[in-house]
Amino acid sequence: MVVVGRAAAQRVVQEQEQERERRKREAEADRARASREAEANVYLFRVLPYLEKLEQAADGYDFEGERFEYSQRITRAIRPKLLAELPLDFAAGCKRVEELVDEWLAQETSGTLSGG
Repeated sequence: MVVVGRAAAQRVVQEQEQERERRKREAEADRARASREAEANVYLFRVLPYLEKLEQAADGYDFEGERFEYSQRITRAIRPKLLAELPLDFAAGCKRVEELVDEWLAQETSGTLSGG
């Protein structure tokens, strides 16, 4: 009877340890995901100023007064691609956002906005 009790106690201790390890891995994954999200937000902040730059260029885009709305749509659209490519250094992250914006504009606006 004592042997069965010890085995059960050891099993409970082992299950508790496995649960602690699982929670620890989940917490680490959550922290890593939050870190990537924060990094992406730093770079995605560049979308609106970049659209302004494109609009002010001589042969620039005309966002018809909806530059902010476009920046929101583009940010939502390019976020997954950017997240998949992180981490990046600051200059590379900013450059990559501009490339992704250019890709989005080429693909999504094909002729509906002047410029580009």
